[in-house]
Amino acid sequence: MVKRILLILAGLFILLFIINVAVSLHKGREIIGIIKINGIINDFSAEKWLSVIEDAQKNRRVKAVIIDINSPGGGVTSSLKLYLALKKLRQDKPVVALLESVAASGGYLVACGADKIIAYPSTVTGSIGVISENINVAQAMKKLGLKSFVVKSGKYKDVGSPFREQTEEDRKSLQIVVNSIFDEFVNIVSEGRNLSKKCVLKYADGSIWTGSNAKKIGFVDGIGGIEEAKKLAMKLSGLKKRPPFVCLNKRANFVKRIFEEVVHFPSFLNRIFYSSLYIQS
Repeated sequence: MVKRILLILAGLFILLFIINVAVSLHKGREIIGIIKINGIINDFSAEKWLSVIEDAQKNRRVKAVIIDINSPGGGVTSSLKLYLALKKLRQDKPVVALLESVAASGGYLVACGADKIIAYPSTVTGSIGVISENINVAQAMKKLGLKSFVVKSGKYKDVGSPFREQTEEDRKSLQIVVNSIFDEFVNIVSEGRNLSKKCVLKYADGSIWTGSNAKKIGFVDGIGGIEEAKKLAMKLSGLKKRPPFVCLNKRANFVKRIFEEVVHFPSFLNRIFYSSLYIQS
């Protein structure tokens, strides 16, 4: 009986040793990482993705990265942060962007940080432009007999306020900002796609395109899906054998995700009632 128990324990020890060696070997293997960018790009979501991109840059096992984008865009600065992070990442390892159902406006801007862009034939992309919008309740307040009391340091300090009618000067002031950001967007696309600014401006009217049409005008490099993106990432990385493809996104449990959405819900209300700048389709 004692001998049988000893044999069982010895067998378990050998099995655990083999598993440990296998795991250690797997951990040392070269991989290609996949980072998924899904949904609206805002300060909160961008921070999560930036963290993953930084980890991928530090991880020596990661020999290339596929940025899997399914986003209509979002905040200007948030999108720009992700674009700059990808530009920095590709200094160390190849980056391939895969455009899913939608990768427009800010989503497309982010993709321009990659070395190459692959899109599905039916992908909705493009929408190069900037928008500033808000809801004005001045007339409703007037009917209800309500007035806002404002003390400001300059005449433009409350530009975009929903509580008063906007003037032509307000509109011109916002237009200057929109035009400046739009010019930066065009420059990013021009550099990222190796196209002249004149060529980009020809299509930078907010129009959306399918992936197939985007390929024809030079805004994506190839048509395909995840397999084509994987093959291209392998080619650019110089890996001879097919490596494991590992999703690098950090996963939050259901309760934490719900809590995060509730905490950041005010940003949605802010967009409705206050003038903000977006690069979003």
